[in-house]
Amino acid sequence: MSFIILMPAYGNWILPLQLCLPALISQGSRNLYGLGVDPTTGNIYVSDAIDYVQKGKVYRYHPDGSLIDSFTAGVIPGGFYFQ
Repeated sequence: MSFIILMPAYGNWILPLQLCLPALISQGSRNLYGLGVDPTTGNIYVSDAIDYVQKGKVYRYHPDGSLIDSFTAGVIPGGFYFQ
C-alpha cells in the first residue's frame, strides 16, 4: 500500500492511497533501498542493499520500466546524483 501526505493549514494528514496501476518495476526477492530518476533521460535507478553487509547492486531502467543494465555498487547504496 502507498500513502499520500496532505498538508492542510493546521497540520499533516496521512491517507492510504490505493493505486490501480500495475507496478512499473517489480521488487521480486530484492531488498530495494534507493530510488533515483535521471532528470535528463528519465532513466530510473533502483538500488538493492541485499543484506546491508555486502556490496549492493544498482539496476537501471528505461522510463517504460524495461531493464537497461545493472552493476555492483558499494555497501547499502541509497543515493543518486545526476549532473
